Amino acid sequence: MRYIRRFLIFISLVLFFRLFAQIFNEIDLIPNYTITFVDEEISQVDRFQNLNESKEYSKSQIYKYQKINKERSDTANSQLMMIVVLVIIQLFFYFLTTEKAQSKILNAQTKILKQKFSAEIRTFADSK
Repeated sequence: MRYIRRFLIFISLVLFFRLFAQIFNEIDLIPNYTITFVDEEISQVDRFQNLNESKEYSKSQIYKYQKINKERSDTANSQLMMIVVLVIIQLFFYFLTTEKAQSKILNAQTKILKQKFSAEIRTFADSK
């Protein structure tokens, strides 16, 4: 049981650090770069003279955002599965610990009752 517990702790730590790395990649560390990128995109749209160029650019942007949305959806699905696995592992630890604690309490109570019962039997035997 000790090896299973260590293995599950290792798996949960690996999944936790993977989630952390995935979320860290989504943080916008350089907001000025993003603003500059948006300004460049707007200036590129303003330079279009032909309607067909504008249509082609819009279509390419739509396909690009569709691809990005699909990638984010896949990432979110993998993160959700990791969270589910982590919750299952934590529930396993909780119920395992609870069962052990309850059995220890029952053993302690049984031991106390045996001691009291044996003490009562001794006092009863001594009184006769």
